[in-house]
Amino acid sequence: MQHGIISSEFGYIPKIAQVDAVYGEFEKQWFQSKSVDPNSIEIFGHPRFDLLEEGAVVSKRNFNKKLKLSQRKKTILLVVRGKNQLTEWRQFINRLNRLGNYNILLRDFPNNSNHSLLSEFSHLKSTKGMSLYDVLHHADAVVVYSSTVALESMLANKQVFIFNRPFPGYIGYFDELGDLVHTSPKTLARAVHQYLNKTIKVNKINKKQVQFLKQAYPNKNKPSGVRLIKLIEQLTTKKGR
Repeated sequence: MQHGIISSEFGYIPKIAQVDAVYGEFEKQWFQSKSVDPNSIEIFGHPRFDLLEEGAVVSKRNFNKKLKLSQRKKTILLVVRGKNQLTEWRQFINRLNRLGNYNILLRDFPNNSNHSLLSEFSHLKSTKGMSLYDVLHHADAVVVYSSTVALESMLANKQVFIFNRPFPGYIGYFDELGDLVHTSPKTLARAVHQYLNKTIKVNKINKKQVQFLKQAYPNKNKPSGVRLIKLIEQLTTKKGR
């Protein structure tokens, strides 16, 4: 089963299985470009993502109360990866603070200690110890690096903005999102601010994300777990014969 998006070489393992269950057309075409037999690739999504359809476990009111968030402000989830691009994220937050007044949540790897940005910016709120999917459901927008969390956010029907500086091994997973992907933290902050204040064409932005999902995760409304069980039954029945 595919663990995360194929954003770089870290996102895949050698092709050793009889069938690889992948998220969408991007991965299927990518494997085929590497001369993998298309009959050994099946689009299934991932059972973990099925949980997004269940909604939030924690109510909006309790969520805001726990993190001490203002109900009058829009909430932005900022997803980081340790100390990577620390200077750029600092620039993003500073620019966003000048543009508007928002609840900003910070999400890092679960096992990492408290992020340094939390001490630099007192208004940032850590989501450590909280379910990612609960946090996603209560965010108004998600800002993230080239990560599987971006796909999960889209599946939760949240608008995503991606900070994606070129890095070794990147294979263009998010390129189809066009101007939802930014290489400048300052233009990224402006895009998020404009979206939340509806000073740009929100419908056009939402449509671009919907179009992306048709290729990246075409079976959005069909439980992945059910399809996976059927495949396992087919494979084990054939093996038994």
